[in-house]
Amino acid sequence: MAVLLGSQAALGRLIWVQQTLLSLPVLTMVQ
Repeated sequence: MAVLLGSQAALGRLIWVQQTLLSLPVLTMVQ
């Protein structure tokens, strides 16, 4: 159970990092 929660949190963080990296060029373009 704890391992499942840990992998889910890691997956969520990976998706968050990916979205952040994707949004960085857009933010620099807007400015």
